[in-house]
Amino acid sequence: MSSLYAIAAVTTVLKDLLNNGLIDGDVATAVSDNVVVSSLPPNRIPGGNGEERSQLNLFLYRVTPNSGWRNAGLPARDHSGHPLGRDPLVVDLHYLLTAYGADELHAEILLGYGMQLLHETPVIPREQIDTSLASPGLLDDAADLPPTLRAIAGSALSQQVEQIKITPADISVEDLSKLWTSFQAPFRPSAGYHISAVMIESRRPPARGLPVRARNLTAIPFQRPTITRLLSQPDATTEASPHAPILPGNILLIRGRDLTGEQTHLRIGNRTYTPPPDNLGETEILFTIPDDLPAGLHPLSVFHEVTFGDPPVTRPSAESNPVALVLRPQFQRLPDDSYDLTVTDLEIDGSTVITGLLSARVSPGVRRRQRVELVLNEYDPPATRTARRLVYDANPPVIPEDEEETEMVAFPIRNLPVATYLLRIRVDGAESPLVHSTDPAEPGYVQPRISLGP
Repeated sequence: MSSLYAIAAVTTVLKDLLNNGLIDGDVATAVSDNVVVSSLPPNRIPGGNGEERSQLNLFLYRVTPNSGWRNAGLPARDHSGHPLGRDPLVVDLHYLLTAYGADELHAEILLGYGMQLLHETPVIPREQIDTSLASPGLLDDAADLPPTLRAIAGSALSQQVEQIKITPADISVEDLSKLWTSFQAPFRPSAGYHISAVMIESRRPPARGLPVRARNLTAIPFQRPTITRLLSQPDATTEASPHAPILPGNILLIRGRDLTGEQTHLRIGNRTYTPPPDNLGETEILFTIPDDLPAGLHPLSVFHEVTFGDPPVTRPSAESNPVALVLRPQFQRLPDDSYDLTVTDLEIDGSTVITGLLSARVSPGVRRRQRVELVLNEYDPPATRTARRLVYDANPPVIPEDEEETEMVAFPIRNLPVATYLLRIRVDGAESPLVHSTDPAEPGYVQPRISLGP
């Protein structure tokens, strides 16, 4: 890696490359003048009134991050923002090579020769960098050098991993005009060059952890569980079906492969459950839906944990693909097997229910910030028209502060035609199931339903 003097070192090497090329090519004879290679801002170069001399100027006008190396290193900071490593600063340099002439055509000769020299050196050899920064006697008599040259000589530019590459840059007329306007100097013929990449090593010492006192390695097979299907059964005597709704208290049958590990758990939303060992198998897991799981859509996955180390520590090892578990709410029933539904404050005007309040007891209970809706579908409508369908939002549930949920939900209804309706409750998008008729003479859904009228 290079030191913080690397940018100045690149400018010095490029100046030396141009200067040596002009001397070897005897360009001074063609322009009848001693050619100078400088690296000054254009507004500091004398010009006009016969004071301009023949020279090449190399000006660094822009520095940009190198996109290739920007994300190559490991994270240099921890979660608290403290530095961890010595992530280098890698930048690209943008130069403007400008030619000045004391006489006619001198600027064109110098610019053409300078561009040819840089064209013939697309990559600067490391030996040439060492030669430019450490001329004969430099290291032995470094004390006689100015402080700036001594610092540049120790930049270690030739030791960086990436070699210095020179690429011509296409600068539009508009961009050139903006540059020279900002320079506040008379325009001169120029060529742009892109130098990549300069790697500046961080001076901040890396953070070091405590030395490893003992090594404790545990090899475990890479066995990722996979869930392929979810089935539901009301009880252990009923056959599981992929079409049966998943309701509170049902038995959930999770099918897949490699489902069991040293310690097997289920993750449903942000809750973790551990099925009994007798319900675990390589291809299926039986799990009873708990009462504390709210209705709605939940991601479900199987994950394994292993315990190792001294002292023993439990760590996660593998987790399955997540699948969608839709826990559907349901209306609770009374001892006579009817649904716990109550209609109060009913106001009817002819064939229309003006206002009313329908209360229902549901399972699982409704929690705060859950969206609850009542869906009404007209039961057995006349053949001359389609069935009516209406949706009502529930009143905000009244939940005591010391409780998490409530089973009683109230729905204000208004402007509802007098009729018999099938009822469904929708909680966070999950709808309660309807009961299908087993009588061939009365096909379709038959329950739960309610008659609203006089």
